[in-house]
Amino acid sequence: MKNENLPYGINPDRIYAQKYIELLNNFTSYKAKEKQLICSYPLAGYKYESELLVISREASWWPERFTINELDEKGSEYIYHSKARLPGAYAVRKVCPMNFVHDLWGETSETYLYNTEYRTNVDPFWLCVKEVVKGLDISKNDKEWASYLSVTNLFKVVYGAGRCLYDKPMQMQRKLCKELLKLEIYMGQPKRILFLTGMKYAKDFLELPEEAKTGNDIVSIKKYNYGFHKADTIISVNPRKYRKERLVNTILRGFTRSEDEGNRDWEEYREYNSNVIPRIFVSKYVGDKYLL
Repeated sequence: MKNENLPYGINPDRIYAQKYIELLNNFTSYKAKEKQLICSYPLAGYKYESELLVISREASWWPERFTINELDEKGSEYIYHSKARLPGAYAVRKVCPMNFVHDLWGETSETYLYNTEYRTNVDPFWLCVKEVVKGLDISKNDKEWASYLSVTNLFKVVYGAGRCLYDKPMQMQRKLCKELLKLEIYMGQPKRILFLTGMKYAKDFLELPEEAKTGNDIVSIKKYNYGFHKADTIISVNPRKYRKERLVNTILRGFTRSEDEGNRDWEEYREYNSNVIPRIFVSKYVGDKYLL
């Protein structure tokens, strides 16, 4: 990423809102086949101490929905505040934005509050994230492990019926979503960042060189320079397609290995300008042979 520091005195929250509203404006003329859409917001647990930011391609669940007609009638600013920011900041129970992970972990005493059949305990994304949190010893309380996290999505506006985005709505928001991600990292200052998106999407958002075509690999970059913040970064394959145990162990090795560790588990992919990407390491434990 380019070195882009915010000017002194600029309010990042205000810039974030402006860019998000601009993104929603792009959808006012969108002829969506889906009747309902989601506009997600970055989440941070009330015990988050900048230990780990996890990034997904798009939200699997969100408490609010909106339609294009509603967007046209009430405007982008209303949709942003009522359907994205407020649900993201205060959550369903108005305690911790990450409570939905615990509340929807099977059938709990709070499940009825959500009016959804979605369950986090059968979602490979959350099953993987929970084991990574435990492995990094981030959570001090197993019942509230998600409260120590920050989570966001590359693409903010997605279908509300659990379907993956088509290419057109991705292109409509890609540029602004990249800017929003930069602001999220700037505001959250995470020590570690885990992309559970696959290289195809992470490469574009991170502005990695074209040569970084690593297929189903898991990539570790120590102290990746985001321009205004450095963080240990893992780019992982999509957890919905691979065995959890092997995937989690490889992610943990990527976060815990030292920069000068030998090539027993990792192979150096290529050296680039140290101001951009210090070193890229690719796990040997990748591909169908190990993960499927």
